[in-house]
Amino acid sequence: KNIYIPNKYWKNILLPLVISIHTFTKRGVSLSNNIICLIEEAKLGHYVVKKNKEGSLIYGVRSDKTKIVFKQNISKSLLYREIKGYKRYKEAGFIAPEIGLKSIAEMHFLQISYIEGKSLKRNVCFKEILNLLTVLSRKTMVVRNGVRKCLSHGDLACWNIVMRRSDKTLVLLDWEFSNMRCIGYDIVFYFINHAVVFDGKISHETLNDSKYYYGQLLSALQLGEDEYMFQECLRSILCFYDENGRGNDKMLLERCLAC
Repeated sequence: KNIYIPNKYWKNILLPLVISIHTFTKRGVSLSNNIICLIEEAKLGHYVVKKNKEGSLIYGVRSDKTKIVFKQNISKSLLYREIKGYKRYKEAGFIAPEIGLKSIAEMHFLQISYIEGKSLKRNVCFKEILNLLTVLSRKTMVVRNGVRKCLSHGDLACWNIVMRRSDKTLVLLDWEFSNMRCIGYDIVFYFINHAVVFDGKISHETLNDSKYYYGQLLSALQLGEDEYMFQECLRSILCFYDENGRGNDKMLLERCLAC
């Protein structure tokens, strides 16, 4: 149902309530550090508050139908990293939402302009995703200590990719794990991440698919396939799981690699 919320109730009662909400994935992993709500900058006026079908997204709609995302994260450093990732992505010539950092009720939020569209489903528009990653790699590629690196999203998955309604353009969202990583990291992570979430396991077929499209990416960049760098992508993914408390995912990947 739609609820009309006056300013005085939103700031003092409902905003803390929204932030305290815990959402869970199918695997039961808490996403409480990534609560999303959409509100109007810092003015906090009248809103129509709605939930999406999954109940995990709460947002406010202004009278002019425009929306702004406010995303809270426990780590302020991740907010700054996400801002930096969005800026690099936009500087490379891609469509990205406008971003900024706001403080409301002594809490820090990442302000992101809303992208009208739908998140992708598994294996949908994969050719377009591969083309996007190829262009991103080409435009941001650097050589550091003899190793080719490029801007990496860091947590690429279908739910972090939105097809913009107006022109069907793909837009990558949620850049808090972005960094400069070895070429092909995102495409390898994409397959492994989906296997973990949707299948609950990582098979040799998953690794073979990721390696094949890793090779396709390098071929499009006119680079020779590099087995060492593919293994480096896998090692980086293991480190990512370890650093972000995803022990079960790390165990699934290690078990597959050991076989």
